[in-house]
Amino acid sequence: MGILKFPLFLFLIFPIVHSLNVCSSSFCGNIQIKYPFKLQGQETGNNCTYINLTCSNQGIPILNLPFSGDFYVNDIDYYDNIITLHDPSDCLPGRLLNNSINLTSSPFSANYYENYTFYTCPANSDPVGYYAVAITCLSNSTNATVASQEPSDEFEYFGCEIIGSSLLPVMFQGQFEDQGINGDLSLHWDVSDCKYCDPQPLPQEKGKSGLIKFLNSPFLIPSFFLLVSLLLSCCALLIKITIRRNEVNASADPNSATAAALSQSTIPNILPRQSGQAITGLDDSRIRSYTELVVVGENQSIAGQGNSSCAICLAAYNPKEEVRSIAKCGHFFHNDCIVMWLKRNSTCPVCRSLLSDVKM
Repeated sequence: MGILKFPLFLFLIFPIVHSLNVCSSSFCGNIQIKYPFKLQGQETGNNCTYINLTCSNQGIPILNLPFSGDFYVNDIDYYDNIITLHDPSDCLPGRLLNNSINLTSSPFSANYYENYTFYTCPANSDPVGYYAVAITCLSNSTNATVASQEPSDEFEYFGCEIIGSSLLPVMFQGQFEDQGINGDLSLHWDVSDCKYCDPQPLPQEKGKSGLIKFLNSPFLIPSFFLLVSLLLSCCALLIKITIRRNEVNASADPNSATAAALSQSTIPNILPRQSGQAITGLDDSRIRSYTELVVVGENQSIAGQGNSSCAICLAAYNPKEEVRSIAKCGHFFHNDCIVMWLKRNSTCPVCRSLLSDVKM
């Protein structure tokens, strides 16, 4: 009974924390606008420094960056201080290519900056979709614009031309290599704290806020020792119950422990041993050397081959589509599928023939 009263005692000693000074918030569309942001013309009633937003007639928050112009606000993460921006003309890469993203005189910054080179390539060339993702708003049916950090000779080999370079703001290194530059722009903000306007927790953050209040209270240390005492008492009681239960079971069946130990010692190890040899993928030059491009026939099949679909993605080949075959074993696959496979593996995905031992 004393143990049951113990958690109640811990609950009663938790401090009563007075409510904080919380600034008002508003909404533009489905996005909450609160400190350090406010809508243009909104009265704050304090001396805090705010970042002004405007709300369009369509209910879209708009942020104006000095020297960069207007951006739509897609999301505001108040916990990690990250704002996600979208280009109103749906062509963020065009603004990045022209170096029109200037964060000077603004409270925003990027985690990293990476130098990207922009190329224009034939739309059906290998680099498009293989080395880099085509930039939709800067491409057409004959030419595709891509951006990459890869060496320029890889692109020039396939007839691509350099059209410019730019230092791009990214959240993590290699962001645009993995996702392309067709997405949004994410930035951090850095605004000094305002004593008149404590951050109001989001619903999912309220539990964290309560924990922070308790960690800063004078009752933290006494509560910690009381909690440790409770846990030790519970552990001691649990150990005592377990020992008593084992004694009862042992007295009922004295041979059970011996039988269990014997059964554990006689279980054979049937799992095969794993080889310590690591098989790595192939580089671009080896992939081109070990494979060749073949054109699919009108009946969606390949001359001399009965199969009409890729063994990796299981999708059917299209007439006159260029597929790639492995010279050593003669198996065919979609070009993108087998290239991605061989970058991670040096074997045929069908027959597992090892390609790294082929002499170039």
